[in-house]
Amino acid sequence: MNMIIILNMDCLHVLGEEMKLVYLHGSGLDQTAYADVVKKVADYFKAEVYTFDAPIKHEKKGFKWFNKVECNGRRDAVKEDFENSVKFIKDKIKGLDVPNEEIILFGHSQGGAMAVAVGLELKLNKVIAVCADMPYNLSYPKSGQTPIYWFECGKDGYINRERQKSYHLLPKARLKFQVLPNSQHLNFGEELLKQLPTCHDDFQLTKMLQRRTLSTNKF
Repeated sequence: MNMIIILNMDCLHVLGEEMKLVYLHGSGLDQTAYADVVKKVADYFKAEVYTFDAPIKHEKKGFKWFNKVECNGRRDAVKEDFENSVKFIKDKIKGLDVPNEEIILFGHSQGGAMAVAVGLELKLNKVIAVCADMPYNLSYPKSGQTPIYWFECGKDGYINRERQKSYHLLPKARLKFQVLPNSQHLNFGEELLKQLPTCHDDFQLTKMLQRRTLSTNKF
């Protein structure tokens, strides 16, 4: 059974006709990763795809958004790398020369964390984050105006439960958290496409679940 947690999702957002979906790939990958899934997500929202490589070359292959450092027993982010990548993405979005409200930011793994971080700073149409692994050693805006749709994979063997619950770092974000029960870190497309949020559904779910809090849900 899918579990859903909703935080502060109180508005109905309507998609425009000229949407752009900006895709942020995961660590060790590049802008071509999951191209078929990205295209289907874009088609769902009737959006044009825009993507690019992360700014840091990965040691083995592909690119990454930030290096990691040991911090309190966890592998967390190098702060300067993370902040530089947030600026890098915001500059790319600015270069699209369209209103931020017409941009959907879609990210996977490290790219999911970056999508959430940027969505907390800019007012976008929405953020879709899969396996977002928010570093615990950084601070984030206390709240944001962008609706964030956060999906974790129920059979993720890469991100442990503590890291999967990093959405707890964003208690005042306008966030909906869902688990894709049969998906894995590198194999999530089929379930994600079935569970893509719609604005109408968000509005209805908020009305039904507005009394729920994180303390009444366990993951």
